[in-house]
Amino acid sequence: MNSSIIESLLLTRRTLRKNRVRTFLSVLGIAIGITSLVAIMSAGVSLRRIFEEQLDQFGSNFVQVEVKIPNASQHSSSNATGIAQGISITTLSLDDKESIDALPNINESYAAVLGQASMTSVYAEKNLNYFAVSPEFQNIDTAGIAAGRFYEDDDERSLSKVLVLGSEAAQKLFPNQDPIGQTVKVQRIGFRVIGVMNERGSTGFVSMDDWVFIPLRTAQKLLLGYDHLSFILAQMNDPSVGDATAEEMKDIIRINHAITDPVKDDFAVTTQEQGLETVGTILSGITLVLSIIASIALVVGGVGIMNIMYVAVNERIFEIGLRKALGATMRHIRNQFLLEAVVITVIGAIFGIVLAVVLIALIFLIAGYFDFSWPFAVSIKSVVLALIFSSILGVSFGYYPAKRAASLKPVEALAQKRGA
Repeated sequence: MNSSIIESLLLTRRTLRKNRVRTFLSVLGIAIGITSLVAIMSAGVSLRRIFEEQLDQFGSNFVQVEVKIPNASQHSSSNATGIAQGISITTLSLDDKESIDALPNINESYAAVLGQASMTSVYAEKNLNYFAVSPEFQNIDTAGIAAGRFYEDDDERSLSKVLVLGSEAAQKLFPNQDPIGQTVKVQRIGFRVIGVMNERGSTGFVSMDDWVFIPLRTAQKLLLGYDHLSFILAQMNDPSVGDATAEEMKDIIRINHAITDPVKDDFAVTTQEQGLETVGTILSGITLVLSIIASIALVVGGVGIMNIMYVAVNERIFEIGLRKALGATMRHIRNQFLLEAVVITVIGAIFGIVLAVVLIALIFLIAGYFDFSWPFAVSIKSVVLALIFSSILGVSFGYYPAKRAASLKPVEALAQKRGA
């Protein structure tokens, strides 16, 4: 039995080497499909890590309250479209923050509004994002201060015109200078720099090193002209009861907003775990759709293998007739051609996996060159699926040509060769 397998493998090797161009094209067709499949599934793993890192930037054990359009679910297209069209929800306020802080499982929270403004120093003028956030941010955030200090409650209550720069924002506004104590004009209003944040590094799609931090009330009164919030982020004492805490927060905010029907909620409450689950579900769906599209290339490659195997059968009719005349059974002939098809697809899968790893590494290096954080990740699941799928593909698309070869009668095969 072992000698028979070795003999079949040697024969397969000789056949594939004899038809190198045909073998190369067959392998290439499978390799392209496998490369797409592995790269797409690995990209899904990288994107999940990016979102996990971004969530971690806001601290651990947290639950977030953000505005949403009533009668629309938080992650629905109607909610996203409405907000993108400029529908403003103005009900989330600092009163809600105070109510949340009173809950027993809440350690503390911070409220925030996001904005963008032209910022000018004596050295440069830049259009930068700012994070108008209450002072508790410094206790929840994980980055910390590199120089100076973060603003305190007194700065918040007195509407002090102070700000803290992210590490990149500091370099943009004060290149090779000490920004502490210097002035930055935000929408032509002078703010004094009191601190610079530690460098975080890019976490994917958002780099908070490029942001400017301004006291919440100061930004509301002097820059924005309104007093509602974009979101509140609260840190829990015990994350194991996060779902119960989230329900308590919903109940108390509904009371504040005079909401009796949960369908009409103008806010959404999400724990860190729920956020990761939502992101994972979305990414899994996207990865699945793209993987199905990539699999089409594999099927096309499989059809190519079927056609090539039919050609191989026609070219080797005399060989088949001769082997049958010498005692080879239908099973031996069928297995020989199946083996050739499986070997081609497996070799294609191996090359495809190697190409995918090279492609992923290249994306990682290019992203790093442009200071974009893209984690290097290869989905082991995709590699295993690639090997299994390629084997199934070889058997599936190689079966009918192999069956045709096995069904040839020795006399007819030898006579057909002589007639040719």
